This record gives sequence, C-alpha cells and structure tokens, in this order.
Amino acid sequence: MNIVPIDETTKYVNENKAKEAGTMNQEDFLHVLVTQMQNQNPMDPMDDFEYMTQITQFSMLESINGLSMKIDNMKALDYIGKNVIASIMNEDNPTMDYIEGLVESITLQDDEVLLNTQFGSVYMDNVVYVY
Repeated sequence: MNIVPIDETTKYVNENKAKEAGTMNQEDFLHVLVTQMQNQNPMDPMDDFEYMTQITQFSMLESINGLSMKIDNMKALDYIGKNVIASIMNEDNPTMDYIEGLVESITLQDDEVLLNTQFGSVYMDNVVYVY
C-alpha cells in the first residue's frame, strides 16, 4: 500500500473548502500558479507563453467581474423612486416573507446593493417585482 503524504497544495485546498467555487481572487490564482510551477516536470516545463496567457485571462476575468458589479450598481439607481416587492427570510421560522415599499435610497454594503425603503432595507438581488 502506498501512503501519499499530504503536501502544501492539499492543505491549501482543504483550508479553502469553505470558499465558494466562484470566489477565486488574484492571490488564490497566483498561489495555484506558483504551485503549478513548483510541481512541473523539469524535463518538460510549461512555456512562458502559457503562463502569460493564464495570467492575462485571469486579469480579464477580474476586470469583467468589476465592470459587472459597476453595472449592477448603476441599475440600482433606477430603483430610486419606484415601489418594489422583495423576498426576505423570516427569522422566526424558515419561510419567505415579502416586503413592499418605495425605494428612497441605495447603499453599498460588502459589495452588495441594499435598497432602502420606508419599511427597511433589502438586497437588490431579492427584488421580485418593480412598479
């Protein structure tokens, strides 16, 4: 029976299991890239062009995600002065409740857009109807 030691890569993956799959940031990407470089076959190394392609693709993805977030923030401005119906989780039991109200302002909190109504704040992602 072969016993395979747990190396740093496995430790890194296990420590980050709680992260969502879509939340890889630049630090995570660079860590994976360095690990990939350390463990490559010295007789058949990956060429520089491939590394640069991966870095460029990740940079482009980060830029697109940032642009997408800015577009969502701009959409939130359109909700001001309109009535919305949004779903919220009931704290007493595991059911969904709905809140309805006129959006008076917006707030950015932890990269999420909050719509502030006279009855409370709701995340823009929870809006089910606008009128």
